[in-house]
Amino acid sequence: MLAVSRVALMLVCAAATVARGADEIIDWREAAQCIGRVCALRGTVALVEDEGPTIRLYFDRERRDVRILLMRGWLVTWPAYEGTTIVARGKVQRFRDHLEMLVTDPDDVTQLDVTPSPPPTPGPSPTPGELERLRQRVQELEQRLRQWEGK
Repeated sequence: MLAVSRVALMLVCAAATVARGADEIIDWREAAQCIGRVCALRGTVALVEDEGPTIRLYFDRERRDVRILLMRGWLVTWPAYEGTTIVARGKVQRFRDHLEMLVTDPDDVTQLDVTPSPPPTPGPSPTPGELERLRQRVQELEQRLRQWEGK
């Protein structure tokens, strides 16, 4: 009976350690501390590569050795992360020369500083006379191009 209680106590302690690791937020530059376990990595997304079945988030445009992989899935929509500070939760693995975290659920990524994009500022509208002059100029250029092509 004593051996069973020791095993149970060790399992409870291990579960508490794993849970604490998931709650601890680590700067992305320290991701190597998390290899093989669940962590929460924090950083500002500097670059997004959106190709194929994954979206790759990088925290540095030059140093791309740490990345977050967002998996596309049926009924899964990922928000735009570029330029925002995020905390991504998941298991950190080494893949070739990268440290990466594979994330399948948008709830595992928290945006810390979501700022709305400013509305586009309208430029000055051309006057009808300016529009007509531009149309004439385009026609002249098209005519010159046809002349050059004919030579």
